[in-house]
Amino acid sequence: MTTVPAATQQSEEKNGNANDDVTSRDRRLCEECNEESALYQCPGCLIRTCSLKCCQAHKKRTKCSGKRPRGAYLPLCRMNDSTLRSDYFFMEEVLDSIPRARKISKLAEEGKSCMNRSMHGKSSNLQKSIASINKKAKRLVQQAQRRGITVQVMPPILERHKNNTSWYCGPRDLIMWKVEVVLVPTESTVSFNLSEKEESILDHIAKHITEFHKNDPNMPTKLSPQNYQLLIKRLPSAANSPRYARIENNKSLREVLEGFMVVEHPTIYCVPNEKMTDFPIGTKEIIERSCDTHSETVSDNYLPTSD
Repeated sequence: MTTVPAATQQSEEKNGNANDDVTSRDRRLCEECNEESALYQCPGCLIRTCSLKCCQAHKKRTKCSGKRPRGAYLPLCRMNDSTLRSDYFFMEEVLDSIPRARKISKLAEEGKSCMNRSMHGKSSNLQKSIASINKKAKRLVQQAQRRGITVQVMPPILERHKNNTSWYCGPRDLIMWKVEVVLVPTESTVSFNLSEKEESILDHIAKHITEFHKNDPNMPTKLSPQNYQLLIKRLPSAANSPRYARIENNKSLREVLEGFMVVEHPTIYCVPNEKMTDFPIGTKEIIERSCDTHSETVSDNYLPTSD
């Protein structure tokens, strides 16, 4: 009987155990389907998969990009030629980006300093411009107040203040108002300058539309006191319960605005008769409904107030 040396037997047992470990490692199941043996490993999250189908399903489920993070740690035993090349190119990109970053930072600092100098140089001109605007607005407010009209001036940075072309003509003692007209139901707007002494405001609106907006399909083709009503909003007024007053066409703009508050310039609503039911004014039905709601008595021209 042949006797196997103890050292040889131990070596064979060790090799057998190693082979068992390799076999068990190779027989790991796919972490996506848990049915087939895993053949691939995702470079991004190290999940093992068995096929392209499971790989795509894993990416869709985990939102994994399938790419190894270029700055993530990787053990030396798992490195190969492709990872070494990737790391080499990654370091080159980092080194190349340093001079560009320094240049961009320097340009940003220079631009900031130039902007500060420019703003400092323009501050006096800006103050003069604001002062002149405020002077013009102050004169308009004073003359409007003398006529019983309250003008609310907005900050100079807002568009309504910038676009306000209303002005006071001292030699003629006359205010030329910028009038903004909202056409219902299209909500189109037209703007023009109108003297405070002008009457028949609806005729001026129709003339302006004919001259400048005759090709616009949203503009009405015929405006007449029999078909349209002019309204002006009473301010201050809540957004959910606006109050309006009817404008009589034979009155001048100065008479219309007397006792009203306007924000920079007056806004007039041009409403067709068939749409008056959408506005809280002008029909007996709405006035009666408002009276039932607020238990107040109103005139034919005004909404119920909450004063």
